[in-house]
Amino acid sequence: MYPCYSSPTNTFSTRGHNLYHKVPENQETRDTVSGRNKQDIYEITCWKRSIRHRVELVVERAFSKIEGWADRLKNEIRALYLAFRHPKTPLFAKIWVGCVVAYAISPIDLIPDFIPVVGYIDDLILLPAGIWVAIKMIPPEVLAECRSNAVEPIEFSGPLRWVFIPVISVLWIGIILSLGMTFWKQFYHS
Repeated sequence: MYPCYSSPTNTFSTRGHNLYHKVPENQETRDTVSGRNKQDIYEITCWKRSIRHRVELVVERAFSKIEGWADRLKNEIRALYLAFRHPKTPLFAKIWVGCVVAYAISPIDLIPDFIPVVGYIDDLILLPAGIWVAIKMIPPEVLAECRSNAVEPIEFSGPLRWVFIPVISVLWIGIILSLGMTFWKQFYHS
């Protein structure tokens, strides 16, 4: 296929997303098989390359924004963990921050991720909302100190990582039992 050119001076463009395309001068103008104008075929090919390139750019930008958002979220979790352990954090804020951090680092989710669409609601809505509320509860000077110390990775270990497993397990067992009882009453005792 012909390279895409970006101007009448025939400067080569490797991306093919420029507006002006011209078949090189030493080429025939008609395709011998289809009889179509080679300039038309060439412009369609460059146009397809251009669309593909633009889609790739949009996807690449979206992924870079998502990666940046995830990095900021990780840093905020680290800062909240440090704020949880900070002595100047108020008690009610410590309780809320402890719950948010424990849920964030817990290997179990409130809504399992294998459930289509709904499984990611807790990761995309509930967790950022909990972090936002926790940030509002912490005094600004404590939060600034914790954010500056949160640059280094923290190993989350100990009981905090496993706090939410029994809570969420009991919640799901309760939901399953209540659905089972409702089903039993509806179909077997009617």
